[in-house]
Amino acid sequence: MCFASCGKEPDGKYVGEIFDWESEVFQARSLRIEGQDYFLQLILRQVGQEMPAELLFRQQKTNKEKLRTGTWRMGDGKRVIAFPDGKEVQEYFLYKKGSRFVLEDRWGLVDDNGSMFVLIRNKGKSRKRSFPITFTFDSDGEAHFTSQALPKGISGEWQMIDKRVAASFLDVGTGERQKYFLFWKGDHLAIEKLTMYLPFFHKYYVRLPDEAKASGPFFAKELREGFDSGRFGERHEASHDNQTWIPIEKVKGFEPGSRRLKRKNWMYHTVFDDPPVLKPR
Repeated sequence: MCFASCGKEPDGKYVGEIFDWESEVFQARSLRIEGQDYFLQLILRQVGQEMPAELLFRQQKTNKEKLRTGTWRMGDGKRVIAFPDGKEVQEYFLYKKGSRFVLEDRWGLVDDNGSMFVLIRNKGKSRKRSFPITFTFDSDGEAHFTSQALPKGISGEWQMIDKRVAASFLDVGTGERQKYFLFWKGDHLAIEKLTMYLPFFHKYYVRLPDEAKASGPFFAKELREGFDSGRFGERHEASHDNQTWIPIEKVKGFEPGSRRLKRKNWMYHTVFDDPPVLKPR
């Protein structure tokens, strides 16, 4: 049913709250590895700016457990989970596949049957948190968005698409773009879908011309910081693939204010089962 407000243009300020995962618990209840049955549990948390991770393996016959602790971050369409292992760091990758999640490493994780490690999110043990958000729509098509993560807000634009409101905001500092699709629910707006566009920039290995082993990889900004601190010099070379080398000062984005070389954009969609409602203020 279409209300009288269906398809009307928004005007002014709308406030509400949105939910995000505070801790996510992923489990594989039975994995057959080297003839033994294991229970696996992965916990990813967001605690302020910190993002701790825990990986638990439990042998089901003996209940012997191995717990690893580390950190996680959003990667190129995957969650990247890092665990210190002596002087090295072991990385795992978690990505969604249908309604489930796949956990893998650089060499490929498989059980005795050759199947991937498939996990499910335990919604009963996972926890969400809410935080306030505010949209402001101007009649000239400009928009403003504030949230707990962006208290100063970011500006953008809005337009009507098929009787729905599409609002797009760009964080100039990170290059991240958020696009919200909203529909009318009486006199209130509800968020139907959120699309995130996150750019990924090249990282570079660094070496001296007579060195066989390179260090890195580093972002262009980190190269500049290393150069300014004296760690790198004019003789250093850089390469994003460990094959083609250029002078470090020729790297795009090396000079402050210059544009970095972008590898590609990662796009992620969130469709809300229970759409957050925004009330006019």
